[in-house]
Amino acid sequence: FEVRCPAPLRSCSVHARNLRDLKSCRIHAKRILNCQRRSACMPCAAFRPGCCALVLHTAAKSRARCQPRARRIRVAMSTRNKQIMSLQQVQGLTGHEARCVGSLLGTLCGDTLGQPEEAPADRNSGWEAIAARHAPDGLTGWPAPGRFTDDTQMTLALARSLVAEGRCHVDACAAAYAADFQSDRGYAAATIKVMEALRGGAAASYTGLMGRPEGSYGNGGAMRIAPVGLAYRHASTEARVAAVEAALLCTHVHPDGVDGAAAQAHAVAALSLSVPSGAGPAGSPGALLQLLALVTRKNTAMHRKLLDLKEALFRADGAEDRPSGASNWEGDVASPLWKADLEVLQGVATMANQAHACEAVACALWALCRHWHHPQAAIIAAARYGGDPDTLAAITGALAGALHGTFWVPADWWEGLEMGPGGRDDVVTTAAALAALNLSE
Repeated sequence: FEVRCPAPLRSCSVHARNLRDLKSCRIHAKRILNCQRRSACMPCAAFRPGCCALVLHTAAKSRARCQPRARRIRVAMSTRNKQIMSLQQVQGLTGHEARCVGSLLGTLCGDTLGQPEEAPADRNSGWEAIAARHAPDGLTGWPAPGRFTDDTQMTLALARSLVAEGRCHVDACAAAYAADFQSDRGYAAATIKVMEALRGGAAASYTGLMGRPEGSYGNGGAMRIAPVGLAYRHASTEARVAAVEAALLCTHVHPDGVDGAAAQAHAVAALSLSVPSGAGPAGSPGALLQLLALVTRKNTAMHRKLLDLKEALFRADGAEDRPSGASNWEGDVASPLWKADLEVLQGVATMANQAHACEAVACALWALCRHWHHPQAAIIAAARYGGDPDTLAAITGALAGALHGTFWVPADWWEGLEMGPGGRDDVVTTAAALAALNLSE
């Protein structure tokens, strides 16, 4: 059998049964050469924006083995052919589909909102300097035109991999990241090297240790992990953590990087099964933080930050940092509670740029808890919180969307989101397909 991709493709324009015809594919050359050492192989091509992704299977394992993979690929590709939804249709979604679409749209919205706010100087600034830059009102409106970054691109790649494979598979995740990679989307220098190595055929277990001998503890794993929480919402804690580790192996293997991403996945899973009024495992800010403290590894950086957030929430007595009657763009920085928020953030994030995964997730959880009933306000607050606003707002958006679904998406945000490959409509259709998954291992 053969699956053909639409032309034109940037990297490989030939999809044939004969491996000799695939030598022109620069990205997959090493993988093909390795495969040629075996008796025979069959390529299965799955379309990705800008290039092709090949999954090779040995004929020695029988052709029948390849048929389920081909079926899953066709299912994943079919998400691109689904009817494009209008905003009214998206807002009218119900059940788990609404939570999946809301979470991935929340990621895209937060990423888009925070991207123009990211200032290189903030990377090394303290909390006071960052707060001063956002005063007196901080963000005043939606950016136009909006543009997403690596946060959305890697989240969508992970979601597509889950849909295609029906599970979280190390090599499939790594191939999906590498296939979707576009260097102008704000990737860190270290991540660019990892993506280039993956495209050259390097193993995920190798690339995960390229930048640091102990692995990365950065927030790049947490920023993209929401699809795992949505797909593994009913799984055991151990199974969900194993899926997180598989999704992160090619980039983040430091325990803190994994713990931060795992906490985010646990939170998304619990929120997708809850309602803001109190029902479900995470129906209130206190319930969410309590649950996360129970399932997170004890005596770790993430666990300590969750305990700090619980104490801060108790001191705040559940008050929302949003003046009554104020719009989502007004009042946060001018509010007397803004200073109190900064004190909490200083306690859980010693790095004001939130580059550390545990610190980024802690800040995002605080944004959600302080704006529990107002998903837009939570995302805006996260974008105002510091030195990595696109990632922090994307993480917060994933949480808010998992809890609230899709009803909250405003028309100006919807219209201002980037279109094209990997943009708004791709996010919606992929999230809708992701909703069909209910994985346990």
